[in-house]
Amino acid sequence: MMVRRIAVPLVFALCALGACSENGAGGSDDGYGSDWRGRIEDLLNGGGSVGASGPDTEVPTTSPQLTRYVATDGDDGNPGTRDKPWRTPAHAVRNAKPGMRILMRGGSYPAFTIDAVDGSAASPILLAAAPGSRPVISGGTVLVRRAYWQLEGLEVKPGNAVGVRFTGAGAHHDVLRGSVVHDGSAASGVSVDLGATYVTIEGNEIFAIWRGNDVDAHGVVIQPDAVGVRILGNEIHGTSGDSIQCIGPNQDAPGGAPARDLLIEGNLLYADRENAVDIKWCEGVTVRGNVMRGFRKSSTSNGEAVVIHRGARDVLVEYNDISESSRGVVTGVGAHDVRVRRNVIHTPVDERTGILFGEGTNPVASHNTVVGAARCVGVLAEAKGAVVTNNILVGCGQSVTGSAEVANNLFHQAPATGSGAVTGDPLLDGDFRPSAGSPAIDHATVVDDDPVCGNGPDIGAVERC
Repeated sequence: MMVRRIAVPLVFALCALGACSENGAGGSDDGYGSDWRGRIEDLLNGGGSVGASGPDTEVPTTSPQLTRYVATDGDDGNPGTRDKPWRTPAHAVRNAKPGMRILMRGGSYPAFTIDAVDGSAASPILLAAAPGSRPVISGGTVLVRRAYWQLEGLEVKPGNAVGVRFTGAGAHHDVLRGSVVHDGSAASGVSVDLGATYVTIEGNEIFAIWRGNDVDAHGVVIQPDAVGVRILGNEIHGTSGDSIQCIGPNQDAPGGAPARDLLIEGNLLYADRENAVDIKWCEGVTVRGNVMRGFRKSSTSNGEAVVIHRGARDVLVEYNDISESSRGVVTGVGAHDVRVRRNVIHTPVDERTGILFGEGTNPVASHNTVVGAARCVGVLAEAKGAVVTNNILVGCGQSVTGSAEVANNLFHQAPATGSGAVTGDPLLDGDFRPSAGSPAIDHATVVDDDPVCGNGPDIGAVERC
């Protein structure tokens, strides 16, 4: 099975994975998933893999009486034991019981639907690749309608269908982990829709989801009525739309309440045709500690890494590394209460905009580091109540444009503006951390509860310690 490796020398992102704020919009540490923080730290340091299944796969232990096997040379008339496996995953999931683990051996299998049996919080049902095996599900959707199912180590090649779909109110507390979803031509690789809740999508690789140069298809789509979705430590790339999109009604989705309490954390998102993260009409969203690169202008996108618009509200964007993109973080029509903090935005391309606040209310840009943008921070006339504070802005053609409360920013090779402006070389190291003697050190005003290591917080995204 394809294995991708992440190696990102980005020290500040690890802060988002345990060393700094544990809370925020949609970002409480509430026990979703397994030890994903440790695994993401390994990935960021080059010591792990995403979407991998193979000889070192560890399958959770359970009693032999609750372990069943599926193999291409099996028979659904068999008892499903190690020596007499079942033939199809469809038969296996219909005959599952709470606490059972179903291990799939290598080979090609048809798509199937999980709609007969629920697991429980104490006894989830595991459907996983057997150690050393590569089960491939081809030509359709793995459809999950029931609760407390964990899908691990699968390879899904859906063709003209969605790869994995968690759908309906009966689908809750489900997990897709350590799997690969690729080569699809439907609207998304993975979908959470029609009221599915508390779904975790963790440590997968999703790529080659493509509907054409002018038709978007996304890696992961979250639809109305979804609650508590966690998208953690995935690698998503090569789609004809966004890596991750949260959408509302009349946006290729049915009606319903806004999706809420969404956490997008520790993902590697790159080289999709539109955006890394597109938040529409959703509420209580945290976008934290992701690495996003390579979002260029196209016929259907201005090349934003993160875009928040169409009624989205209460959105926190923090501790992300954004590079090689036309625009870093953008708010648009109807976005309310968006905080953009402690992000590093560098090496821009095309339009070369760092942060852009459009129509909406109360956007805040604080403690970001923006390097090399033609426009580091732009505030359009339609943006009301904008605040721009404690940012490091380096090499900007335009530092801050438009009407906003601008205070206590550091400018280098960029026009200084606003009250309390600090000027001078911030002496950033390779991790965008201020070195000894930097005018950024201890010169920020206190706007949050982040830990500090001197007499006060440092200006910019990264504290020096």
